[in-house]
Amino acid sequence: MGKLKFSILTLGCKVNYYDSSIVKKNLEENNFEFVDFDKETADIYIVNTCSVTNLSDRKSRQMLSKARKKNPNAIILAMGCYSQVNSKKILDLKLADITVGSDDKKNILTLLKKYIAGEKSDFAINDLRQKKIFDDESETKKFDLGKRIRAFIKIQDGCDFFCSYCIIPFTRGKARSRDLNNIYLEAQKLCKAGFKEIVLTGINVSMYGNDFKNKINFVDVIEKLCEIKNLERIRLSSIEPNLINKLFVDRIKKSNKLCPHFHMSLQSGSNKILLAMNRKYNKEKYLEAVNLLRDNFKNVCLTTDIIVGFPGETGNDFLETCDFVEKIKFAKVHVFPFSERKNTRAVNFKNKVSEKIKKLRAKKLIDISNRLEKEYLKKFLGHELNILCEKKILDNGTEKYFGYTENYLKVLVASKDNLINQILKVKITGIDKNYALGKVI
Repeated sequence: MGKLKFSILTLGCKVNYYDSSIVKKNLEENNFEFVDFDKETADIYIVNTCSVTNLSDRKSRQMLSKARKKNPNAIILAMGCYSQVNSKKILDLKLADITVGSDDKKNILTLLKKYIAGEKSDFAINDLRQKKIFDDESETKKFDLGKRIRAFIKIQDGCDFFCSYCIIPFTRGKARSRDLNNIYLEAQKLCKAGFKEIVLTGINVSMYGNDFKNKINFVDVIEKLCEIKNLERIRLSSIEPNLINKLFVDRIKKSNKLCPHFHMSLQSGSNKILLAMNRKYNKEKYLEAVNLLRDNFKNVCLTTDIIVGFPGETGNDFLETCDFVEKIKFAKVHVFPFSERKNTRAVNFKNKVSEKIKKLRAKKLIDISNRLEKEYLKKFLGHELNILCEKKILDNGTEKYFGYTENYLKVLVASKDNLINQILKVKITGIDKNYALGKVI
């Protein structure tokens, strides 16, 4: 019998994509053949699920069903956050043959081999709320520069904040930090394989090091990776505003490799709603963080997440959020209508907002975000910036290359040469929708 073919479909955040890459490499190194989900039929389908919203739950179930339809005889394995808290439901509905939790990647190979051999699995989903140590499962024989040009490194897992709307502490468990030396070694291997930009990701990277006794923190990770000579860019994933203080900024601004792009979750511009959400800051503290970043980083890009229609959010509360967004002038706002999650405190909150009002508020905030995004892009007309080219696209019959600047502008440049994985200086010459148009200098 030849190699069994497997496919992985990943939903949700950058952490899930990182976890999927570990599973992929592990299976490939153990005589399984990876195939594209949309292009070939597989013997094994792995769906890395998400559960951050009700929509995420529904999409996770849909993708498991889609995998089953693609090959009714295939082995279907569900992993990730939805699987962590809904394993029994998944199996009862026959959406998957095997389920593992969000921190059980190491068990997948063994479980698949047992299932293929006809053995009944006795594997049980672990309660991650009791887990205190980061399992480093990233040891691989090689790193390939494939479809992704920017490499993700998972440095942390879990969260201890217990925001009243958030299911993540239940699906990911306690905050756990990865050993700094292991992060450094993986970054070295990635750079040796040709990656020029590394994105530091985790469930709540702002909590990195809180579980260590040696007082190593998030800044130490950034400073350590700056020592890698052939690493040209370090980008941060989502951070919390309470991470930003003068000491933090004074240290990170010394790095010439850190991208001036900060995705800092706001969630609401109303202090009343922030308190009900159990967020660890108010909007005054958030504004202090914004001013610190803008005072210390040239061309800084600020993006955020906002939930609309949280229980108790009045029309005035929402207008307060809109006014605050206008005041900050974010480059991009990711808008999410409030989604009720089982086991969270917000389930029992009164004064629920109707779905109709949630949709209207979401639309208004998205319209504001789209306008602010264009305003941000226009600020850089005529400026010279560096882009890392990620892929080639065909735009109105012309071959163009797409890439991001350090401050996360999406730029298109025309070229007959292959520019993939090159960092180039370009002059911003125009705006097309939410893209900047550039000319290679």
